[in-house]
Amino acid sequence: MSFLQVLGRLLGSVAYAIAVLVLSFYLTISRDGVEKFLKAILPEGAEGRAIQLYKKTRKKIGRWFQAQLVLSLVIGTSVFLGLWIIGVDQNLVLAVIAAVFELVPVVGPIFAGALGVAVAAGESLRLGMYVLFLFLAIQQIENQLLVPLVMRKAVGINPVIILVSLLGGAQIAGVIGMLVAIPTAVFLQEILNDWVEVKSTRSKK
Repeated sequence: MSFLQVLGRLLGSVAYAIAVLVLSFYLTISRDGVEKFLKAILPEGAEGRAIQLYKKTRKKIGRWFQAQLVLSLVIGTSVFLGLWIIGVDQNLVLAVIAAVFELVPVVGPIFAGALGVAVAAGESLRLGMYVLFLFLAIQQIENQLLVPLVMRKAVGINPVIILVSLLGGAQIAGVIGMLVAIPTAVFLQEILNDWVEVKSTRSKK
């Protein structure tokens, strides 16, 4: 596979990531339209619970959307500061690329890191090694600390479930599956919580 083909796939993944974020944002703000649609297609007795479930899911997906933007901003800022301290000339451009490709799980950060190392190595081999260590350190902090904490606080899902969701999404549909893994996990969690709540209410009666 040529470099252009790899680049094309990565850019396609970024486009999918942006599309998912735009859709998430749309679902977050288009409350009335979705509620009217649910009322139109569901029986009168079921529409109330469905709308309540939708509101809970919409709220958490909105938080997930914000968390993705926060992670991109944090990574972009960290890369910029690190490259600036090390002395890489194209620090701002590489930081913007890192922030954008942060939207693509796993593959995006690897590409951004490889590009940063290549640019730095073009200036000097020692600089390239410094940048490699920088990106490795940022990725470790992100994977072990930032993603679990930010996502758990944003959507209320255990970090283990987040990891399993990402791995499962990757196995089922590759990068696209990873992009929709957490929103899907949020939706399934809300369905499960609603079912447990209904069952608990019935048992008390």
